Amino acid sequence: GMTYASYAHRGAYTLILTALLAAGFVLFSVRPGAPSEHSSRVRMLLLLWTAQNAVLVQYSVLRLNLYVDIYALTYWRLAAGAWMALVFAGLVLIFLKFFWGKSVRWLINANLVCLSLVLFAAGNANFPEWIANHNTRPPEPGKVRVLDAEYLAALGPAALPAVDHVLVHPEHFALGGSKVHHAQALLRLKRDRDQLVRRVEERAANWRSWGWRHARAKNYLATLHTTKRLEPWSPIEY
Repeated sequence: GMTYASYAHRGAYTLILTALLAAGFVLFSVRPGAPSEHSSRVRMLLLLWTAQNAVLVQYSVLRLNLYVDIYALTYWRLAAGAWMALVFAGLVLIFLKFFWGKSVRWLINANLVCLSLVLFAAGNANFPEWIANHNTRPPEPGKVRVLDAEYLAALGPAALPAVDHVLVHPEHFALGGSKVHHAQALLRLKRDRDQLVRRVEERAANWRSWGWRHARAKNYLATLHTTKRLEPWSPIEY
């Protein structure tokens, strides 16, 4: 049989290979002075191959979604999604190059702009919070969501709202194979939460370590303290 991991990885590796081949073949075929630069047949074949790659991207995204549904979201899986989006943008730009009659230099510059936008977004997005919120979203009625509590705490202070959600609603999550393991995992998560709170307080005491992600965590704790919305989980319940 094939695991979900190998199923998703096979799609990602194939996508990388075909995307590089498509880009290289387009640049080689329509380079200035090439015999096929003005060939309508070559252009049609390139468009068909590009369309095939676009379909492959869609199937790869589907594989990634299935993988995330089973194994939850992580940094690398989020990066894989960003890579697939970048590949799809590159394929769209190839279409636009042919339909708008743009040059190879325009295609390269447009791809560099897309890459710069992705890097800019990656540098400013709060990925730990996104991942934590995604992995702790409410399950379907009558079901529980399998959760890696250690990975959740390892995401840092940005995951504090998600950690609190798990501690308030532990019945929505499966943290172990039995009630005893579940309770032990909750105890460890409670200790990890205390450590995350201390990290926020330590960084708040030094203005040189300020960051907007930690500032959001600090504001969350301040709001939590003011409204007293959190009802901490107690091991007595188990």
